[in-house]
Amino acid sequence: MKTPHIIRLCLLSAALLLPGVVKAQFTFTTNADNTITITGYTGDGTEVTIPGTTNGHPVTSIGDDAFYRASPYSVIIPYGITSIGNFAFDKCPNLTNLMVPNSVVILGTNVFNQCPSLINVSIPNSVTSVEDNTFYYCFSLAEVTVGSGVTNIGKFAFLGCNSLTTITVDANNSNYSSPDGVLFNQNKTLLVLCPEGKSGSYSIPDGTTRIGNCAFYYCEGLTNVAIPDGVTNIGDSAFYKCYGLATVNIPASVSNIEGSAFYSCIDLTCITIPNSVINIGDYAFYYGIDLTNVSFGNHVTSIGSNAFASCALTSVMIPSSVTTIGDGAFYWCSSLTSVTIPNTVTNIGSSAFEVCTSLTSIIIPGAVTSIENGVFEGCSGLTNVTILGNVTSIGDYAFYFCNGLTSMTIPGSVTYIGDLAFDGCNGLTNMTIPSNVTSVGNWAFSFCTNLTSVTIPSSITNVGIYVFAGGDNLKEIYYYGNAPNFYGLTVFGGNTNATLYYELGTTGWGATFAGVPTALWLPQMQTTGASSQTNSFGFNINWASGQTVIVETSTNLVAWQPLQTNTLTTGTSYFSDSQWTNYPGRFYRLRSP
Repeated sequence: MKTPHIIRLCLLSAALLLPGVVKAQFTFTTNADNTITITGYTGDGTEVTIPGTTNGHPVTSIGDDAFYRASPYSVIIPYGITSIGNFAFDKCPNLTNLMVPNSVVILGTNVFNQCPSLINVSIPNSVTSVEDNTFYYCFSLAEVTVGSGVTNIGKFAFLGCNSLTTITVDANNSNYSSPDGVLFNQNKTLLVLCPEGKSGSYSIPDGTTRIGNCAFYYCEGLTNVAIPDGVTNIGDSAFYKCYGLATVNIPASVSNIEGSAFYSCIDLTCITIPNSVINIGDYAFYYGIDLTNVSFGNHVTSIGSNAFASCALTSVMIPSSVTTIGDGAFYWCSSLTSVTIPNTVTNIGSSAFEVCTSLTSIIIPGAVTSIENGVFEGCSGLTNVTILGNVTSIGDYAFYFCNGLTSMTIPGSVTYIGDLAFDGCNGLTNMTIPSNVTSVGNWAFSFCTNLTSVTIPSSITNVGIYVFAGGDNLKEIYYYGNAPNFYGLTVFGGNTNATLYYELGTTGWGATFAGVPTALWLPQMQTTGASSQTNSFGFNINWASGQTVIVETSTNLVAWQPLQTNTLTTGTSYFSDSQWTNYPGRFYRLRSP
């Protein structure tokens, strides 16, 4: 059982020598083994010495948050303390010097979190683990010495230490080394961490095979990094926000570029991905706002989500090895004018080319079966889309506000058109929905302000609201089949200019449908099979079943005379003229009565 106490230590003899030392006040608990844990400090001294014993019991640990927001400039920790808890010196704004004794085994997470005045720290040989975020955002920390016993350095242990230029590892450490002040594993095959304060050019030494996760995280001053042959993996966030990095070579030995590897490297202008690379991770080159050119090797199989989002790319040729383009892969590449997608690609992720406003043309290869949500949303410069193969669905927002599109052929394989799929495509003038479509989502063709004609199949069994709302120029709606009973009054958005035309012989139609007037749709008369025989000239007449067609004749295309009246009982009738040989030339035309 732990018993809380408060102790006041009057360091009188020290006060005679050091005027800055004042009464120190600590709170502590007595542990079950009669050792003491310091749990708090409430004094206001500039120099603090933690006692080695209290009430005859040894002080062995500094607890979590013990010096949270305390104001001392210097803290002396006595030998015998083995553990410094999580956030122990969190946000101590004035702390510049701290001596960690050679008895401490564990430094907890965020021990020195946001101690902006801390200048240097020696981690003694007794310490075995430096936990996550131990020196998080210690802006003034310039040098760190890692003792021989450290076997683990946690994630982001030195994040935000932008003055840190050198990490020195004890030569007897069996897990880590520090050539040129950079942290490596002991055999120097894994680059663990480059200090954030390192600037200019840096050459990774030969023998390195891996660049670890976050290895150059926030190294804003680096302008060039030379990666040697033999490196096979560039880790997650390896060069994250290296704002000054202008050039980097990726050697032919690299097979994997992990997620966020070059995230927000805003000075990179071009990158060559060698043939050895198979995978480009999510956000790998995200926000490369000066990245205008990327050359892909011919073994890349996948381009991760947002891999090149918000880059300055002008054209992209995706190699034939690629099968997957991830969600948002080229999102907001507003300078991108052309993209070549190979036939090997089977999946183009959601928003893959969203807001690529300069993109003018795209061919979707035959292996793609679904156009995902928002793929070309906001591509206002897109004028031509060719969809090959077996696409069955067009997702929500797929072509939202692609107002440069003047025509669009939806392939016959499509069965589903999602919500707002073509909303705001005000360059479209006509639209034919293919006969296999069964579902059309809400607002699918809304605010297509120049749409004048649309053809709707009878295959549709589900239709959303306001499908054609805002299309005030819509005049002609052609519907195949009997009147459906599931269209609401909002489908055409209250359009008062349109007329719905239905086929002869279909049922269920009234004077209006879904709020628009209706009329019989008579398709255009056609002739087929014209031929001449010994005694006659003739051809087939094709039109709506039950309709009457008058055949007129003329010898000069000016004066026309009715020759024969035909009733199309089955939608077709054969016309023949036995007198045709009596004229040097004879013309024929069809009309309704």
